[in-house]
Amino acid sequence: MLFLHLTLMGVGMLLTSRWLEKASFSFPEEYGAYQIRIEEQPEEKPRSILCRSSLLTSDSTLMKTEKTFLFYLAKDSASYQLNKGDTLWVYAQLESVVPSGIPEAFDYGRYLRRKGVCGSAYVAGGHWKMVGHSSSMSVMDRLEKVREGLKERYRELGFQGDELALLTALTVGEKEDLSEEIREVYSVSGASHVLAISGLHIGLLYSILWMFFTPWRRNRKLKVVSVFIIIGVLWIFAALTGFPVSVVRSVIMFSLIGISCLLQEKPHTLNTLATAAFLMLLFRPLWLFEIGFQMSFAAVASIVLLHPKLSSLWNVRHWSLRWFRDMLSVSIAAQIGVAPIIAFYFHRFSVYFLLTNFWVIPMVSVVMYVAVFMLVLLPFSSLQQWVAILEIKLIHWQNAVLEGISQWPSATIDRIWLTVIEVFAWYVVIWLCYRFFQKHTPQRTLQALAGLLLLVGGHWWLGQ
Repeated sequence: MLFLHLTLMGVGMLLTSRWLEKASFSFPEEYGAYQIRIEEQPEEKPRSILCRSSLLTSDSTLMKTEKTFLFYLAKDSASYQLNKGDTLWVYAQLESVVPSGIPEAFDYGRYLRRKGVCGSAYVAGGHWKMVGHSSSMSVMDRLEKVREGLKERYRELGFQGDELALLTALTVGEKEDLSEEIREVYSVSGASHVLAISGLHIGLLYSILWMFFTPWRRNRKLKVVSVFIIIGVLWIFAALTGFPVSVVRSVIMFSLIGISCLLQEKPHTLNTLATAAFLMLLFRPLWLFEIGFQMSFAAVASIVLLHPKLSSLWNVRHWSLRWFRDMLSVSIAAQIGVAPIIAFYFHRFSVYFLLTNFWVIPMVSVVMYVAVFMLVLLPFSSLQQWVAILEIKLIHWQNAVLEGISQWPSATIDRIWLTVIEVFAWYVVIWLCYRFFQKHTPQRTLQALAGLLLLVGGHWWLGQ
């Protein structure tokens, strides 16, 4: 077993080093001419147009491997016309993104390297020239066109502002249009997790498809076909959203759950979660360092471990009380799992997260179901318009209640500063407390109390 762990660790380190090599580059000290290809749709910034591009040639010398850079072009009438796939000659100086030098500050350079970006460059006005455009469209380009088509249809149905931005975030995973005000409302109220498509949204889609194929499950062959159709639809949806980490994790998990329905022996949920993490890191090991990856797996693992224990503390029979108990226990379990990560990255803790979840999770579920129904009614424009009006009102009510919660006194505890060691220590304490709840023994009681005491004492001492 030790040999297996060491082998996997070695494979992980090797894959990580190979990924980091993609961001390595020997930066020249002077300006030069470079041929680049824009890989993503240009994005307008306050003072420039950002083009994520591949470096093709350097001073007429073909690059051995294409390197990714962020080119910031000065705003003018020509730069506004650029599109994904355009090939340009630019005259600029390539620079690496250096750390800010502020302790505990966000290391943007390291973040870019983990994304495979070597560095950046500013291109002044008149220092670039268009040389061509790629007319061929990849599968991802076509899916991006579908996303843009859906957004345009939402606008035609009357969605605008925060309602349009939120519906786009929930259905196609694009959060760029969300205003800073609505982001802050969701962050303070503790509802930021619903803005990213994750297990909640994939679970809703899975349940809709599972109910739709209920008649097929009576026949063994049709059941197999239905499971693979459901899995195929989930992966198409993941592709439509651009394969964000939370969606890939959720789709892998629900794919394994769907396959397990065809087996006599059901796999353990934690094993399914570990399999999803292993497959994802095998494909892209640097996902391990992304906040979304860490929070996603921490939340699900915490729910799997703690939810049954918390639910067992309150035995009820009526379905409404069971729903209340399960919602309460799931919210607490998920918050326990992600609280150290949120405190480390965002230095914040949302006080009213329980009340928020009792409102936002049912509302998001209704919003998602209505959104699916609205899209199904695409051939019936008049009826679709009425459903769109209902959807707009639902999103407005959801935002209004969360805005009210965010304005309550002491809605958040801010300026929480944790070190990496303290984050690991918190998870050790959570694990010790979990073992105590599994079996109440004097030894486990002392371990949990000692761990908690050392953690609190150490944090107080470091804060002096």
